[in-house]
Amino acid sequence: MHETIRISSSMLNRIKYIAAYQVAPISAITHLAEVAKIEKYKETNKNIVYFKEPAKEINPVKLIPREKGQLRKHRGTLPMKS
Repeated sequence: MHETIRISSSMLNRIKYIAAYQVAPISAITHLAEVAKIEKYKETNKNIVYFKEPAKEINPVKLIPREKGQLRKHRGTLPMKS
């Protein structure tokens, strides 16, 4: 299983998981998948993300409302160092 998405080249080796956000009426992150590998897609600025296994459904994670609007596109996050 894979998905084609744009990812900054500086982030490619740092991505370990992909989370899926569902829009209204659910408005929450509902699925999580561990990344097996990422490859360039043909002659485009997109990449193919291969999952180790199909995305798993998780308990919904609601986003904290923002004053200036809602989530509008993909976002990258990295774990914080302790």
